[in-house]
Amino acid sequence: VGKKLTAFVAGNAASGSPGGRLLLTVPAAKSNKGDGAGEAAAVGAGAEMEGVVKEVQSAQAILSLPNGRKGRLHATELAYDNGSFPMKKIAVGASLNVVTLGPAGDRGNMLELTQRRSADEAKDIAAAAADAGGGDGSGAGIAGTAALATLSEGDELDGIVSAVSSDTLAIAVAPGLTARLPKIETGDSIGALRKSLP
Repeated sequence: VGKKLTAFVAGNAASGSPGGRLLLTVPAAKSNKGDGAGEAAAVGAGAEMEGVVKEVQSAQAILSLPNGRKGRLHATELAYDNGSFPMKKIAVGASLNVVTLGPAGDRGNMLELTQRRSADEAKDIAAAAADAGGGDGSGAGIAGTAALATLSEGDELDGIVSAVSSDTLAIAVAPGLTARLPKIETGDSIGALRKSLP
């Protein structure tokens, strides 16, 4: 639990996957998809700032930001060079450069933050979330709503293992968005998931 993992989208509700589910596979071919961002602008996205880590949890860090604001930096939004267990490298009191994605839903004045995306990428994500009706950060959050709206078959996405059982792997793929990967739906290619079970 807490180990970084790369999964690939094998299907989602928009592509007609069985039961309207988000289907993932590990591993599969690299993506050749574009960013798919929407056109709408979201308030607060793309602001660059420095935050101080106040609390570290298993899948996120809470940061104190300028002007008395708070922010949530989810493990999936950490810089890519944080290794396979990214939250273990974050310490209380550390100063981190972050970019805002937008509001963190119903968490008061808390902002959703990213370290791995540029200001322009953050604006594109917030725009895609707003276009999909989730620009307020509720539900699956800004990054999660954007992911659900823009993921296509074959896309690659990184996630953090959040739970393991004998038959299921739970993968946090964005703040507020966890995918469950049943053992029966794993394969070494997207094609393997398209085949009917015997």
